[in-house]
Amino acid sequence: MKNSIKYGIRLLATSTLFFSVFCTFAQEKDNDLPLIVNDIIEDHAQNRNEETDYSRLIDELNFRLRNPLNLNTAKEDDLRYFIFLNDIQIRDILNLRNKLGKIDNLFQLQLVESLSFQDIQNLKHFVYAGPLIEKTSGKLKRSLHYGRHDIFMRYERTLEQKQGYKPLSGSHLSESPNRRYLGSPDKYYLKYHYRSRNIRWGINAEKDPGEEFFKGTQPLGFDFYSGYVMVEDIKWLDKLIIGDYNMQAAQGLAMWSGLSFGKSSGVASVRKQAGGISPNTSMSEFGYFRGIAVEKVLGDFYTTVFYSRTKRDANINSRDTLGDYYYITSLQQTGYHNTESLVKNKDAVNEQLLGGNVFTKFGNLKLGVTAYAFELEMEMETPAQLYNKFDFSGNRQFVNSLDYEYNLRNIIFFGETAYSGNNAWGTLNGFIVRPVSGVFLSVLHRWYQRDFQSTKGGAFGENSANQNEKGLFTGLKIQLNRRITFNAYTDLFRFDWLNYRVDAPSCGSEYRLKMEYTPSRKWNADIRYQYEHKMINRDIENVIINKPGDRKKQRFRLNISWKATKWLKLNNRAAWSFMNMENQEPQDGWLLYQDILIRPDDKPYAFSFRYALFNTDSYDARLYAYEHDVLYAFAIPAYYYQGFRTYLLVKYELSKTIDFWLKIARSQYTDRTSVSSGLAKIDKPAKTDVKLQIRIKF
Repeated sequence: MKNSIKYGIRLLATSTLFFSVFCTFAQEKDNDLPLIVNDIIEDHAQNRNEETDYSRLIDELNFRLRNPLNLNTAKEDDLRYFIFLNDIQIRDILNLRNKLGKIDNLFQLQLVESLSFQDIQNLKHFVYAGPLIEKTSGKLKRSLHYGRHDIFMRYERTLEQKQGYKPLSGSHLSESPNRRYLGSPDKYYLKYHYRSRNIRWGINAEKDPGEEFFKGTQPLGFDFYSGYVMVEDIKWLDKLIIGDYNMQAAQGLAMWSGLSFGKSSGVASVRKQAGGISPNTSMSEFGYFRGIAVEKVLGDFYTTVFYSRTKRDANINSRDTLGDYYYITSLQQTGYHNTESLVKNKDAVNEQLLGGNVFTKFGNLKLGVTAYAFELEMEMETPAQLYNKFDFSGNRQFVNSLDYEYNLRNIIFFGETAYSGNNAWGTLNGFIVRPVSGVFLSVLHRWYQRDFQSTKGGAFGENSANQNEKGLFTGLKIQLNRRITFNAYTDLFRFDWLNYRVDAPSCGSEYRLKMEYTPSRKWNADIRYQYEHKMINRDIENVIINKPGDRKKQRFRLNISWKATKWLKLNNRAAWSFMNMENQEPQDGWLLYQDILIRPDDKPYAFSFRYALFNTDSYDARLYAYEHDVLYAFAIPAYYYQGFRTYLLVKYELSKTIDFWLKIARSQYTDRTSVSSGLAKIDKPAKTDVKLQIRIKF
């Protein structure tokens, strides 16, 4: 371990010194997403336990990279795709346009007091100042003729052999069929989509590691298929989607599918930006809807109606040995079908959903209503655990909500109150205000009854389910000047009933401070501190009733990014974590890495390289760091235990229509002889992942 640390420190120092001496400063032309987008995704990842597919977010932003939005014709909803802007900033941009009559160039955005220098730099990637009037006739014909086709083919594999792929004798396999994966360790990914201004369609297909391919349990090849067709903004229809789609309404308390950001995504922008209906472009096998959805403006009313009928993965059980009565114990969300038991759970139950959303505007006031009913073909009966006593049961549910938004000069009030069919309530209300120039303050209060059941919701909250929670979030953003931004938030929350691994009512808090300094387009630095206090059961042997104890986590991070030349960028990070659990030894960890990004404008290739050192006492002291990856793939690994990680990403433009990516990533551990456990166990202290991707565009 000492040798690897010494080697890593020498590498970091040498690479930084080398490029500092021999690289000259120049203007930069970078076609990558702004750093703020990576930062938001990274923050989001470290606050979630499950894997999340960010395809839709990246898809929208990449589309705007290739097809910038005209600020002079953009609507408020168009600007909401830019997740680094809050509502007041969006409104101020539109007010500037109305005041000037027309934005002649992006330099005029400096007249918007609420936009910092860095906000403008982020926004310039996606917008331009164009003519006021754009051609509107023949939209459908032009969309069919001038759109673009994209085909992605990806291959992934872990080079080391995992326990689940090792051979087993016939007798052992018949006795324990779930001790081995059914298929090969290869992962295949196929994505085709066509996109123009008014028409989109696409097909997605994926085989996960361990799943069979064109044989056995998967005779049709890929384990997962998804597709959609969307038409929008034509005379007779505002938007129509047939196939797989997501639906987002209001603040997500009643209805929210697809990617959802919470407090990790921004301090002054806790208000959710509902996107209505949108095609499901991700490979996530849970949470989307399959059917038809329509948006139409009827006079002063903006109306959305949707219907879905799809199959869900589920654990099925029978009440007696005769199997006369079957019921669901849980719905599965992983999408993996690589063992016999997981294949049995695949598409085990049908789900139907019918609903709608209507909103209208009265001057500065916006009011909306969302309602839906869904039905499972079997009864849901969760295992009898005290903490999930109030979870959804049965096979039918009805949820409706009322939401509002009111704009008053430099303040926006918003909220949503929902009612579930079991006579329970949930509500959240807040506001965002700009009291003085350069200062944003946000406050959000939520109150979810312990038996409130909104299985399709995804509102702001500490837990993934919006129930059994009370909380108050306060965020502050101060633009000290055009170069320096200060962010902070506090979140206080309480649970009046039990939670998973918390066998008593509990409370907690979270605080974060962040200072960002951007002296020029070449330099960016930020310092961040985060404190989290929660309660969790203490691990004490021979105790019948667990007593929760205090668990406190602290994280500190220093990040520096330097655009040395138009083709070279250096990212450096140092991060530390500290965890203290009541009646246990404190645990800590650190992470240190150097990124080297080489992207010449006049060359067909680009490189991303990282060397990282990490050392943590346990998994609980882990740290996260966003990695560059092939397009539409996401790598935000957790760094824990002791060792180093390195990766190399190569992109090469074989021609104007074909792009090629190769990524090799390796984690080497110095304090253990194996990696992971169970079927995923590797009997070596290392894990090497390879990705190959080809993109064809025409």
